[in-house]
Amino acid sequence: MGGGQLTGTPKLILLLGLSGSGKTTVLRYITSHYAIDTAPKFTTRESRGTREDTEDFIFCSEGDYPAEDLITFDSYGHKFGIQRERVQYSLAVGRSHAVIVGSEEVVRQLTAEFPQSVVILVHATVAEIMHRIGSDPARRGRLDEIHREAAAFYDSLACVQFVVSTGEGLPATYSAIDRIMEGLSITASSRPRR
Repeated sequence: MGGGQLTGTPKLILLLGLSGSGKTTVLRYITSHYAIDTAPKFTTRESRGTREDTEDFIFCSEGDYPAEDLITFDSYGHKFGIQRERVQYSLAVGRSHAVIVGSEEVVRQLTAEFPQSVVILVHATVAEIMHRIGSDPARRGRLDEIHREAAAFYDSLACVQFVVSTGEGLPATYSAIDRIMEGLSITASSRPRR
């Protein structure tokens, strides 16, 4: 978890975007450079064997998937569970918490439960996403599903409050995030070198 206190009300930051749009990159940046916590999600999907997987997920079978205290959603045929207790703890001690969400339905559930939620759309063009996914052997098989997801995604944009584009390189992405965090009065715990 990140450290530091906020100058304003702690927020639940919901990162919404298509698969391959850069949500994990944005999550890594804000949790390492700002007073923002995160917690691994439970999932029934197979591990890809990457360092990121071990940071981002707690892998379990359908039979071992916890039945309580998770905000669960399905994505690409697998369950994912956000740890409600970890979110509540962060907010109770005055720190913001960030999670990657899978759909507008999950956003609606979280914003109803946590009114201090802020929704950030992590955006990349479909061409950029196809390039990123196509170059990742672990995700390449999902290209058709991602095309369908992109076609239906427009309807979920009504819940979005901020947009971060990841298509212009990391310095531009980080600058956009910095402007959003400043507007939300979330203090930096350190600044990245660019």
